[in-house]
Amino acid sequence: YRRLDALGAVWLRDGRDGAAPAPRRDALLRRLAGLPGPRARLVARCLDFARSEPEGAARAAALASALLRGVASSSRAEPPPGVEGDRAAWLLLEDVNADGGDPDDLAARLRVAAAIAAVAGPWFARAGGAQRVAAVIPSLISAEAPDQPATRAALRCLARSLAKVDEPDEPVTPPTPGVVVVETATTTTTPPRRFPGLDATSLGENADALGAAAGYAASNAGDPRARALGARLLFGLARGGLASAAVAAANDDVAAAVVSSLSSSPATRDVALLRDEALYACRELPEAGAALRRAALRALGGPDATALAAAVVEAAAPHPTEPRDAALAAEAVARLAAETLEGGADGRRAEAPRRLAPASDDDDSDDAAEAPVPADPKTARFALLRALLRSQPAAVPGDVAEALADDLAFASGLDAARGDPGGTGDARRLALEALAALCDVDGQRATYLRVVERCASLHGRPRGDELLDAKDAPESVAGRLEAADVVRAPSRLRQRVDADRLRVHGPPQPAQLANHRGAPGAVVAVPAPRPPDGRAGLDNLGCTCYLNSMLQVLAAEPAFRGCLFKLDPGAAPLARELQMLAARLRGRDAASVNPRAFIDTLTYEGRPVDVRAQQDAEEFLANLFQEIERLPLLDEEGTAVRLLTEAFGGTEAMELRSTVDASRSSLSQNAFFTFKVPVKDRRSLEDSLAAWCAPEMVDYQWNKDDGNERSTTARTIKTPPKTLLFQLNRFEFDLTLLQQRKLDSRFEFPHVLDLAPFLYKPPPTDGARPRTASDADLGEGGPVLYDLAGVVVHSGTIYSGHYYSFVREDEGSWVEYNDAHVAPFDVADLAAECFGGAEPGSQTPRPGFPAPPPRERTRNAFLLCYRRRGTSVETAGPRWDLPTPRDDVAAAVGRENAALRRARAAFDEGGVNLAAHLVARGLARARELGDDAQLERAAALGANLTTRTLARARTDEASALLARCAAQLVAAIGAEGDGAGAAAAAALDAFLGGDDA
Repeated sequence: YRRLDALGAVWLRDGRDGAAPAPRRDALLRRLAGLPGPRARLVARCLDFARSEPEGAARAAALASALLRGVASSSRAEPPPGVEGDRAAWLLLEDVNADGGDPDDLAARLRVAAAIAAVAGPWFARAGGAQRVAAVIPSLISAEAPDQPATRAALRCLARSLAKVDEPDEPVTPPTPGVVVVETATTTTTPPRRFPGLDATSLGENADALGAAAGYAASNAGDPRARALGARLLFGLARGGLASAAVAAANDDVAAAVVSSLSSSPATRDVALLRDEALYACRELPEAGAALRRAALRALGGPDATALAAAVVEAAAPHPTEPRDAALAAEAVARLAAETLEGGADGRRAEAPRRLAPASDDDDSDDAAEAPVPADPKTARFALLRALLRSQPAAVPGDVAEALADDLAFASGLDAARGDPGGTGDARRLALEALAALCDVDGQRATYLRVVERCASLHGRPRGDELLDAKDAPESVAGRLEAADVVRAPSRLRQRVDADRLRVHGPPQPAQLANHRGAPGAVVAVPAPRPPDGRAGLDNLGCTCYLNSMLQVLAAEPAFRGCLFKLDPGAAPLARELQMLAARLRGRDAASVNPRAFIDTLTYEGRPVDVRAQQDAEEFLANLFQEIERLPLLDEEGTAVRLLTEAFGGTEAMELRSTVDASRSSLSQNAFFTFKVPVKDRRSLEDSLAAWCAPEMVDYQWNKDDGNERSTTARTIKTPPKTLLFQLNRFEFDLTLLQQRKLDSRFEFPHVLDLAPFLYKPPPTDGARPRTASDADLGEGGPVLYDLAGVVVHSGTIYSGHYYSFVREDEGSWVEYNDAHVAPFDVADLAAECFGGAEPGSQTPRPGFPAPPPRERTRNAFLLCYRRRGTSVETAGPRWDLPTPRDDVAAAVGRENAALRRARAAFDEGGVNLAAHLVARGLARARELGDDAQLERAAALGANLTTRTLARARTDEASALLARCAAQLVAAIGAEGDGAGAAAAAALDAFLGGDDA
């Protein structure tokens, strides 16, 4: 116990400088808090310290709170451990008069009492502590000191007592899922026992004074923390039935102060808890909810204030409104509509106050919580619009309703022809819900028809200006998606699509779809959108991982993309598809790109590429370069061989030199695009290059009349390329087994490679040779540095395996491209993923047996891409911004993005739910008003929604949505009689034709 006392003294006294406790000290504190004896001893030490040194009460309260947080909720009705006798009397303010007494001593007591009330609120209230705190609060506030620490501590203590007083002493056991409990005549239900709390009876003559004091603190305190605490106490008292508190909570000045505290105060935990109290008051107290709603609508400003107003209006929706409330709602709708139409708040984050951070009521600190992320402007605005349109339908001015419908349709993705609306998924969902609420407003027939027209453009026959190619007008959404290159498969309505077969054989060709016209046509699946800060992957059509991994490394090189964008697209289909593939990887709004069109134009040894056959990545690269070399350029003479040579071309030199006669030498050169390096018996790339460049002694006959002379032969790199591709020779023929095998031994390579030691150096000559601009290329100008830019990895054996790649981005981060899967990659794991060698833990011996041989990793690097420093390749700017594709290619990708957005909007569950809602609402309203035009459009939309869109969806979620929408449509049409049935039949007949309708 002496050690515990000394330890408590260290913690309490060392905290004077405000420094956070050390990690070891904090871990020891958590450990001691779990032991009843030490915990009680340390809590008692905290109380004694606060009694003897009032200025240290904050540290004592923080330590006591940390020690008592582990107390079970069932024990919170009992005195906390360590609180008994005179310590309990001191804590419960038993010797304090109504005037408060010594302010320093009172502040210390209230600080510690607030911490104890957070974990033992029922005991504190039952023992009379809450009533005594309530008695001193009016005197503290009447002394015009609502901002003093004692007042804040008293307000916090009482607010916590109110929050904890209604907790049951034992948790209620929830019912077991799936078990039906049958009540009999003898079954009795015993409500959980509750502890006496604060109400008008227990407060006695202090009740009205306390309510007035809390209202004064909530509206007049200068310290935002004191305002928040006063408001918390006020709402708690009003919820407990105190009439004076309910009247004060309904005051407009108090409501304005509360809204100001919630939207502009620092993000303290007390402010976070005040938000919960305020929203509860909005739901349970009609007058207080109306006052808070008016205050929130008057305080509209930044995104955080707008988000707060949306939550308040939503919570107060059940309560009736006054004429002034309707006027404020109409003004707010007009203001939000103006912001939407002008675009003033779109796409930017306003400098708004910090939002409220979630917090626990068990923390008594006054410190601010972690700075939260500001509210998204679009999400906050659409949330408030939804709340206002649902609770105040008459607040929509007729002159802005249609324009507001257009902008909400654009924000929700229903009008994708205008471009990408941007925003988050929550913003789109809220925009859809606000649009549905707008269509439900009585008297907005034109708005309803306008929104139905937007939905019909997605689910019905598209207009010519929405097509990628107007001359081939598709008959349905599925046809439009065909133009957008969406993965699809021919199917009848009842035929289930085999996804595995689709991955192996790829999507069908257009000729195969010719026999699938009419209903139902092609089954579709829309690709997911590209992440905002991510790259696009490539779909694996069967065994095309070798192609995908190599293309990702090449497409990341600006020089390669620049070569592709200079090809003549009209000369060969391959040139056009290469340009489109590079542009799609650069800017298509899809998480992955389908390379089917590119593969269809590529040949290998005169034959089409079979996506079901495995192929070596190096063979594909060599074949691709050969095909590109023959393609003509658009604005220049010649072919692309010059551009490829400038980017990837290098030359290796083979020099033969006599050791007898120095004048006898021979130099031969060979061009290369990829440089093969041996892996067998080599430890690293530098080791392999050094062995490759090492001179060898040979006997060579320089003249036929002379004999053989001892000579040396050496290989070097004469012209280093700008982008150097190393192919690691991991596959060899085993003469012992007479079969191919893969070498999985460890082979290291650096992030920065100095190629100067391996470059060709001309022989010395008599006299000084003048230096030329090519000296650097010859290795005479210092180091020749290359940075690692990409790695292609092979995982598997010689007979089967998988290729994927790692690529370095502009800012130095790395990305993994594994077919359609794209994810950030930690470069610290590069050695484990690419070097090969023994697998860690593979030599664990079994008891009694010798250690097994190490098992080597089967995943290791196959191809390395290095980019030379100081070249135009490195200084070309952001790698994915330059070079830019040709205008026609960029326009084609833009049209594909628009088609993808329309496709996602057509198959999105929120959009489909909106269309189904419009159908049911329109049919019901048309029956009430006798509106034949509205009846016809609603029935036609429902027919198109089910037969054109949902019948072609591939996912199980869409199938379930089809069932729900079809059932809703059938029920609505059946309720409307012959008129709706005839309209729906006419729409089906226009689509299906003939007897199939």
